Amino acid sequence: MLLILLAGCWKTDVSVNTTIIPFGNATSNTDGWVERVDSALTCPDGNPASIYLVYPQTQEGPLPGAVVLHSGAFDYVQAPAADNPLLGQTYAGLSQDGLTRLEADWASQKVFEAMGLIPRIDASEDNLGTMASALLDAGYIGIYPTNCWGDLWHNENPSAGLPNLNNNSELDFFARNGGAIAADAWDFASGEKLMESGALLDTSSTLLIGLGEGARGVTELMMREGVNPTGLLIDSPIDELEDWAAGDPLVAEGLRRIYLDSDAEDYNWNLWTLARMASVAVDELPDIPVAVIYSSIDPQVPAGNITRLSDKFEGDTANRCEIDTEANKHVQSNGDIALARDLVTFLDGGDKPARCAEQ
Repeated sequence: MLLILLAGCWKTDVSVNTTIIPFGNATSNTDGWVERVDSALTCPDGNPASIYLVYPQTQEGPLPGAVVLHSGAFDYVQAPAADNPLLGQTYAGLSQDGLTRLEADWASQKVFEAMGLIPRIDASEDNLGTMASALLDAGYIGIYPTNCWGDLWHNENPSAGLPNLNNNSELDFFARNGGAIAADAWDFASGEKLMESGALLDTSSTLLIGLGEGARGVTELMMREGVNPTGLLIDSPIDELEDWAAGDPLVAEGLRRIYLDSDAEDYNWNLWTLARMASVAVDELPDIPVAVIYSSIDPQVPAGNITRLSDKFEGDTANRCEIDTEANKHVQSNGDIALARDLVTFLDGGDKPARCAEQ
């Protein structure tokens, strides 16, 4: 059944496509369902972009939601052709199944990896589904949008939210919409957008969780009007884009595709640092629990890249938690069930995890 789900064998005779399979991984204690809902957005390969929901098989009443943005959402075709923009060498290369990160099937696989339902498709990331288990066991409905645009969850075409969200379509030859689907997931969680689903959702309470590159997306979401989560988790972020770009010209080219809809040489990358975005967004919600978890030796994050964001939390209140795992891995909370449960408890208003740095 899982193979059928990932192969894209969906009903096409209805306006909203849904398919349901059982949820269960090695760390979950609750029988759940995984439900796929196709959005109105289209991936660069022409297939619909999906949002997956994870909820208990037995629901006695509405449950709060948790929007989870997956990692790995950074890619582009190095020399695309206008008549076939996905043909050619990509920055991230091909998966074991021969997929690029700009395809709907890869994005669905990435969500299933994040849920711990398939073997890891990226061995460099610690995605074992522990966060999905912790959320389900704590009574949350997981809301997992897929990102098939490789845009760090930033772009929206046409932009209806923040300004300057268009990608450089003159270089890409397609529109990116990772920011748009993240906003759609939030709008569903908060009751602003309806989707046909079996989930009984309490729209008054929603967590935002960003894994890896998804950490940038949840913070950008919070800059949008009306986005007011009850808890925020930023896991393994890349903060300073200028620092990241300076270390690799191929990364710099990818960032130019995502953040520049022109070839402006003096573009201020600091407009999109997490530290700045947190100053704009997080500080407006001082009473919500906010956790920043990272590793100072994360192989996918430049050394010292998190410093400004980390410094921001020094001296903050009891509602702030910072953890440096000092582990040689990317994505810290989705491979450690004890840590995932502690973080979900904290985001839900419970005790701060013992591993949080002293404030």
